[in-house]
Amino acid sequence: MLSALALMLGLLHFLATFLTSLNICGISAIVVKYHCKYMGDHPGIKWMVLKAPDSTAHKGETLSQILAIHGQWHYLVEKCGNDCLYSYWSPNAQTIPQQLCSFVTKCFFVARIWKFSEHKAMWLLAVPYTISLISLFSKLAYQTQTLLCLLHGFSQFGEVLFKYPTFLDYDPNSPQYPMIHKLLMVSAAGALITDVGITIGMCYLLHIARKLGGPSSSICEILHMITCYPIMFTWQFMTLPGTFVFDEVFYVLGMVDVNCMLAALNSREYFRGKLKHVQTL
Repeated sequence: MLSALALMLGLLHFLATFLTSLNICGISAIVVKYHCKYMGDHPGIKWMVLKAPDSTAHKGETLSQILAIHGQWHYLVEKCGNDCLYSYWSPNAQTIPQQLCSFVTKCFFVARIWKFSEHKAMWLLAVPYTISLISLFSKLAYQTQTLLCLLHGFSQFGEVLFKYPTFLDYDPNSPQYPMIHKLLMVSAAGALITDVGITIGMCYLLHIARKLGGPSSSICEILHMITCYPIMFTWQFMTLPGTFVFDEVFYVLGMVDVNCMLAALNSREYFRGKLKHVQTL
């Protein structure tokens, strides 16, 4: 029999995987629409959306989803048993392509702000998120190092891990928790600073552009969604320590960045008509 904790974690992860599976179908449809509608787009933008091997919107999110499903499959097969140790890498590895896709999306919006404002200093907005990525990957490296020690029996943390095999990282009683907490806080803070900066910069430029055309409320809604992602991530981790809830929020909202970039790309003709100029969004 599975414990109540194991059942709760499995249900949350299953729901998150199901929702993101539906979302990846939507991303695929949007990418196809973009490819058919804007075949003559700038090579740099097409590279971000379609052509790079792992860090593009479509391929990166697809790989991320495959890893999430792999972790869920092992959870169901092993029933949260000790053998979950050997499949523990997939939920962590899932973070890598997802965050690289988010980084590409941030760079896209920063590039748009730089293009319209013509201030090179706007590229400084990418610095906090770069720090965020470094912190997140440091957290993954720390987890990997500890896991390898556990698997080879060289750590005193083994008893805790076998008690909560999928729960260790976020258990306040875990010896790993203080370092994981610090690295995740730095990562969330960096993402939050970048997203708030992007939102303020884009809203300011759209406010100026209103003089040339109608309201741009839909783009503002897209930007607000981007900003809400790291805020919710940080809030969940700070208010619900020792739970797996924030990780499921991370899975579901991790695709918001890519959806926002694709929505902005596919809405260009509409905004060109309203603003009556040919400059691409």
